[in-house]
Amino acid sequence: MTNWRVDVAIFISCGAKTSSFAYLETDVFETEYGVWGMVRERQKQYKDTYLVGMLSLMLVLVGIGVFFFITAGIPWESMQKLLQEGDYTKHKKDRL
Repeated sequence: MTNWRVDVAIFISCGAKTSSFAYLETDVFETEYGVWGMVRERQKQYKDTYLVGMLSLMLVLVGIGVFFFITAGIPWESMQKLLQEGDYTKHKKDRL
């Protein structure tokens, strides 16, 4: 299964799980007494975990991506230069 198919499957699965709560985005509703305060308190407690955890995860993923760009890009560009292909063709060199 290719990567985009896995992504689509995940989006469909998440959409199916949350579809019964779609009205929360469009309908005006009232919560029971105390629910607003309880949810606000949980949100405050979760905020640091959300921010620090997601920031850390994002930086790790960016680091992994940069690592792969470098380890794959340097050899590829070196071969492009040796073969005079891509950005390094004779025609493009003459224009410099």
